[in-house]
Amino acid sequence: GFTGNITLSCSGGPAGSHCQDFPQTVRLFDGFGLAISGILFPENTAPGTYTITFTGVSGAITNTATATFTMKSH
Repeated sequence: GFTGNITLSCSGGPAGSHCQDFPQTVRLFDGFGLAISGILFPENTAPGTYTITFTGVSGAITNTATATFTMKSH
């Protein structure tokens, strides 16, 4: 039942990648909110598995989650 603003960020991936959250601040009402995270990988990214870390901060509360992405050869 949390209600409040959460600032979102994401990081990680291969060199040159760019991660972005939309919106960067989301307001939760009774524990529910919606945001979209996206990551752009450079065209020359080497095949492999990459970890992205997603972070949400509200006041003194910080929560993180990770996801792995596997880039396969072209």
